[in-house]
Amino acid sequence: MEKQKPVYLTLSGLPLSFELQWPFHKSTSGADFYVLHGTTWLEDGTGLRAEFSIHLTQTMVELLPSPEQEAATPYAINVVRKVVDTKDLEFLKSGKRQPIPLSSRFKNFKENTWRFMSPSEAEVKDLIRRSIFWVGHKLGRVRVDIADQTNALYTGMPKDKLLEIGLQLASEGWIELDGHHAMASQKMLGAAAQFEKEEQDALGALQQKHAFESAHKS
Repeated sequence: MEKQKPVYLTLSGLPLSFELQWPFHKSTSGADFYVLHGTTWLEDGTGLRAEFSIHLTQTMVELLPSPEQEAATPYAINVVRKVVDTKDLEFLKSGKRQPIPLSSRFKNFKENTWRFMSPSEAEVKDLIRRSIFWVGHKLGRVRVDIADQTNALYTGMPKDKLLEIGLQLASEGWIELDGHHAMASQKMLGAAAQFEKEEQDALGALQQKHAFESAHKS
């Protein structure tokens, strides 16, 4: 049975699946960084994807628990999520590998740790709610771990805080919670049009930014 690709939502509301070509390897150009190629697909039926090349600087290698696949996967996924949130990755029908510099912009200098996003509690609540709709319901995964390591790193929130927000959503009737795992409720299924509109609005904003940049390059 083929292993399912990991799927995560961005804070901006886009459902992404990931395929990473491990391992990180030294740049063949002689530059002092490590490279990891991969592809992220927009899981909304549009068929859009973004091929990328993560360029991991030596400074950030030292912050990784390990550059090996098991330890580094959450970090690689979250790097891509962040550049999608900042509209720095373009989704296309055809392949065009785009570089993602993984440099000190991802570092919390005060604490000497990683920093991806700094969302409000309300933004994290929306992230979890949208994750259950898109990953659990639309993609048929049913049960979604809302407090896994990847989401904790991405949001900068501890797992127990993510679970606390999940309990809030359950009390409001949006999800059904079973430990770390959540499932869509009837209330959530009834709001499908709202979730789909939010995703299309987020995609439209991203595409508008890249269309503007392309127009001003030509």
